[in-house]
Amino acid sequence: MKKQLLFSLFIAGINICWSQSTEAKVKFNRTSQEQSKAVYGGWYNYGEMLFNADYNVDYYRNHLFPDSTVYVEFSSGMGPVWKHSMGQVFDPVAENWVLQNTVPMDVTDAYTVDSIRIWYQYFRPQTGAPDTLRVQVYNSDVMNGYLDPWADGKSYMVPEYDYLTNQGVNAVSEYEILLDDQHIANVEQLSIDIPINYNVGAGKQMAVTVTYFPGNPYNVGDTIDQFIAPISTNQINAFLMYDYYDSDMNYETGFYNHGLLTQTSQRYDENTNGWNGTFYPAIAYFDVIAHSDIAFHIVGTAGIEEASLSDFNIFPNPAQDDLNIVLNDKSVSNTIRIFDVLGKDVTSLVSIVNNTVNVSGLDNGNYFVANEVS
Repeated sequence: MKKQLLFSLFIAGINICWSQSTEAKVKFNRTSQEQSKAVYGGWYNYGEMLFNADYNVDYYRNHLFPDSTVYVEFSSGMGPVWKHSMGQVFDPVAENWVLQNTVPMDVTDAYTVDSIRIWYQYFRPQTGAPDTLRVQVYNSDVMNGYLDPWADGKSYMVPEYDYLTNQGVNAVSEYEILLDDQHIANVEQLSIDIPINYNVGAGKQMAVTVTYFPGNPYNVGDTIDQFIAPISTNQINAFLMYDYYDSDMNYETGFYNHGLLTQTSQRYDENTNGWNGTFYPAIAYFDVIAHSDIAFHIVGTAGIEEASLSDFNIFPNPAQDDLNIVLNDKSVSNTIRIFDVLGKDVTSLVSIVNNTVNVSGLDNGNYFVANEVS
């Protein structure tokens, strides 16, 4: 049986109104994630799963910005930006997972979300300073769950929200990503993988939210939409995320895997609608269910046993060039293998001398160190 320990590798620089129109529906313009495992574990993306299963699911882009005095194009014309955050609940127990050849997880099992993947586009005409993404992680203990409150099959969860800081409250962990030239994605979507290594108890849910903070100047009335013609002469940086609108409304009572959005057509500190205190879920509007295009990579595949730190000592972690592996358990084989998060053996791309592994040949990302029990 393989024992494995995850390490993170970073190499070399790497007023909602109900009549509000939607932003543009777009084509799904990237390669779908493939699930190759017959047991649970791997990438989980609920919206993409429905999309791939040929449900009535459309794909929409969303400009994120913390001040709704800037404008983008909607289906009914130009209007103020109305989302500065997007997020997604991860609930592992949906029966629909089998539609993507991904087995629903056993509710009696704890699991680990070792990383999340955010699909995005980023336009950066302003190069003076980096912009910031703040990613927050929540467990079900700090969120409010509403089990089918309308008796129509829709259940959802929301964390609290502080409109003064434009971010969630009681997150169990937070991560900041400085967006610079290396993150530019103005032709097609790219993804950001964020290692979170978060352990979730059996039968529990977790969620993430992603909030955008501009680091460069802007003015009231600026148009940040890079898709309009003609393009604004005063271009400012723009960060876009995507979601899936499930028009078939595949309800699963008690299943909480729905999108989380913070949305308003006013400045947040002037909002009189009573929404300043909550990240509201996408299912609360437009008479559809929306799922943010955020994927969760789950560790917990049957037959895999995680190694304890008494078995392994890996340093430095994260690594750039050389990774040192000390096997403290003498009954463990010295045969070391490296796997990426999709389970692909990439050992041939590294150089192993004794217990030192040169990982400079690997791309940025998360990897597993594995060996065999003797």
